[in-house]
Amino acid sequence: MKSKDTLPESVFPLCNESGMRVEILARGATIWSLSVPDRYGQYADVVLGLATPAAYDWAHPYFGSVLGRYANRIAQARFSLVGQSYQLSRNEGVHHLHGGKTGFDRALWQVCHYSPDQAEPVLELFHRSPDGDQGYPGTLDCRLIFSLRNDNTLTCHYECSTDAPTVVSLSHHPYFNLSGNAAQAIDDHVLWIDAACCTPTDEEGIPLGAPVVLDSGATDFQTERQLGESCIDRNYVLKRPGDLTQAAASVHHPATGRFLQIFTTQPGLQFYTGDQIGGPWAGKQGVLYRNRQGLCLEAQNFPDAPNQAGYPVPVLLPGQLYRQQTCWHFSTV
Repeated sequence: MKSKDTLPESVFPLCNESGMRVEILARGATIWSLSVPDRYGQYADVVLGLATPAAYDWAHPYFGSVLGRYANRIAQARFSLVGQSYQLSRNEGVHHLHGGKTGFDRALWQVCHYSPDQAEPVLELFHRSPDGDQGYPGTLDCRLIFSLRNDNTLTCHYECSTDAPTVVSLSHHPYFNLSGNAAQAIDDHVLWIDAACCTPTDEEGIPLGAPVVLDSGATDFQTERQLGESCIDRNYVLKRPGDLTQAAASVHHPATGRFLQIFTTQPGLQFYTGDQIGGPWAGKQGVLYRNRQGLCLEAQNFPDAPNQAGYPVPVLLPGQLYRQQTCWHFSTV
C-alpha cells in the first residue's frame, strides 16, 4: 500500500489504530482501496479498483463509486412527480441506470472536512447537482461523511436537501473480493442476506411489481451458502429496514477467515455477482479485472420506485432532509 506522502492529492486515506486502511477518491466519492487482515494478521486490499486515480476520470463499471441521484434502474428513463413528467438520460438501452450518463460517480466531490489523525478519522465530501442534471428536477445538495472506527467499521452517512420536489436514492458500489487476490473468482465466498423476498424483474432488470417470496433455489441466502457459479443481479427486500443493530448481510471467505457484515438503514440490498464487468479493466497491482472477480451488495431504495406503487417512497421535498447510513464491519472467524 502506498504511503501517505506518495498519494495524489485526490486520494484521502483513513487509517485506524488496528491497522485497517481505506483510501477514498474525491472523484466519485470512491472507495478505491480497503485493506483488512485475515485470520493470520496478513493485510490485503479487498475491493476492486482501477489502477490509478486518474483512470476514474472516464466511464467504468462503478468500481467503488457513489451512485446517484438514483441508484439502480428507472424504467424508460422517466417518471412523474407532482403532476409533471421528467425524461432522464438513457444509459442502459432505453433505461436510466445509477444516475445516468454522468452520474455522481463521475463528479469531482468537494472536500469539506478531513481529519485523518483523530481517534476516528473522518472525511466529509460535498456535491451540488443542479436543477435539470441528467433530467432530474431541483438542485440537490449532497454530503457524504465517511468515518473509520477502531473496531474495523467503515461508515458512510448520506445527507441530501433540495429546493424543489425530486427523487433520490444514494448508494455505493464497491466490488468485494475477501480473498485479497483480485485475480481469483468469488465462487468460494459464503453469503447470507436477511431477506425472504425480492423485487421481480424482467430480462432488462426492470421491476414487475410487488415483491415476491424467494424460492429455495440459488437466490435464497437466508441460510449461508457458497456462491459457486451463481449469476445474480437482484434487489433483496430486507426484513428489518432501518435497524442498524442487526446486520442486513454478511460475506465470509473461509480460506482467509475474512468476514464482512453490512448494516444499513435502507430497505433494499442489490446483490450482484459481477457477471457483466466486461473488460479486462486495468486494476491495482497489475491485475486485469474480468467478470466474477468481485461481488456487490448495494444498500438502496428499490429500483424503479418512482414508477412503482407500493414501493418505499423515494420523494424528497424542500425542507426535508434525506438521510441514510451504511456500515461495513470487518472481522475474522
